[in-house]
Amino acid sequence: LSDPALGVYDWFEVKPPAVLKGLDAKLVRLVTGAKPSVAEASGASLSIFEEIECVAASESEWVVSFRGRDSRGALLHAVEALLQEGLSILWAKVHTWGRQIDDVFGVRPVDRKPDELVRSLRARVANTKV
Repeated sequence: LSDPALGVYDWFEVKPPAVLKGLDAKLVRLVTGAKPSVAEASGASLSIFEEIECVAASESEWVVSFRGRDSRGALLHAVEALLQEGLSILWAKVHTWGRQIDDVFGVRPVDRKPDELVRSLRARVANTKV
């Protein structure tokens, strides 16, 4: 990448070995005697998407965006939510950068308002585990 002030640069992420992941939570549980939460026990995230919105709506197409942390299965959950709402997906673009995602879908409009659809989608994926 390049930046006028910084010049050319590159970034990367260093992850510790899997055995170190969650070590701090395990140590706290050992010291306090607390039991792991459902999310910790399963390794799942309770909130896949931090934001769902209809970014454009016309008579022929609605554009729906699912934004959040990159996690395995997120795209599949977005597709399932759209299909459960009775939508036909016309196209999809998936954007990832760092640990963030923005899964954007063009869908065929349905017989309700876009804001009603967004509320329903938010409720549908609110507690979905990945």
